[in-house]
Amino acid sequence: MSRPTLVSFDVTDDWRRDQLRLLLREHGDWIQRSLWLLPHTGPTLHAELTERVAGICRPGDRVLLHHPCPPCLGRIIVPSMLHGFGDRSLWVG
Repeated sequence: MSRPTLVSFDVTDDWRRDQLRLLLREHGDWIQRSLWLLPHTGPTLHAELTERVAGICRPGDRVLLHHPCPPCLGRIIVPSMLHGFGDRSLWVG
């Protein structure tokens, strides 16, 4: 089953951070500075992304790949979108 993946990261090195952004750009949408939404990631793509991200990162870098279930995804609240700011089309759920 294909589910979205939320990716957040804190990578201090500019080159590695750029490499991570290039990888994520292939599969998803930039939400904010270090947060990406990858709309369709099945188990195979999720495993591939995990491996590729691990190849980019070094000790001290922090990356979270969160693969929420549909009920959890439906509970995501983006306060800036509650008042009509932002693009709701980026969110699925």
